[in-house]
Amino acid sequence: MLVPTSITYGWPSTIGLTLGVMIGNFMSPFGLSDMAVGDISNLIASAIGQQLRKAVKSPKEVLATTMLQNITITTFVRTYLWLISATSIQELLFYLLGMFVGFFVAINVLGFLLAMQLLRMSSKE
Repeated sequence: MLVPTSITYGWPSTIGLTLGVMIGNFMSPFGLSDMAVGDISNLIASAIGQQLRKAVKSPKEVLATTMLQNITITTFVRTYLWLISATSIQELLFYLLGMFVGFFVAINVLGFLLAMQLLRMSSKE
């Protein structure tokens, strides 16, 4: 849900989120690989928001940015989990869809609402 905060806060949000994911993934059953790939995917997704933040002006642009962030995280995480668990391509596609839906709620619905509120608050200052 916090990935879209990079649209408003830039590097502080990107670094904080990356460190938070690292700490959160410390207890993952997938171990070090989850810490590394999870961090990298969130770093890249946050960097996307950070790089596009100057261009993002409308709610549609914020939503498009959050969709890019969602697709980035979903693709990275599910692909490496598929590689280490060696399931079929059908299972990969099924899990990609499932992860996308979960991330959609967290990033594209709740994160979008949070990013819009933060942008409104920062424009009033």
